[in-house]
Amino acid sequence: MIRFNVNTDSIIVDGFSLSNFVAGADPVSWTQDQDNAQVQQDAFGNGYVLDKNHTGGTITVRLIPGTPSFKKMMQLAGQRSTFGVMIKTSAERVGGTEAIIVRKPNGNVTENNPSREFQIKVIDYQYEAQD
Repeated sequence: MIRFNVNTDSIIVDGFSLSNFVAGADPVSWTQDQDNAQVQQDAFGNGYVLDKNHTGGTITVRLIPGTPSFKKMMQLAGQRSTFGVMIKTSAERVGGTEAIIVRKPNGNVTENNPSREFQIKVIDYQYEAQD
């Protein structure tokens, strides 16, 4: 199982190292937005593969409101400009050089573990598994 270790792994957004993650929740998640290919078959079993050239992905970061990392993400959300993002763990590298926060986070008030999710769309999304 791969775990995010805040002591050795990192999330770098626009040159800023994020911290202040919500306890008890996944600090970050990511996904490629579209499949690499689409496979179709006709009634006779003849098939073809359609390559997809979309390179986008989505990274979601969960932070505690009011912290320096939260403030940095709010600043980037307000600027509406692109920036680089990179997640580095002992097993994986995820990110890209062109990313943008698509909207400011939704909120809720709770007794414990308040969190805010920032959704980052990465135009040139890259994923690499490390040896």
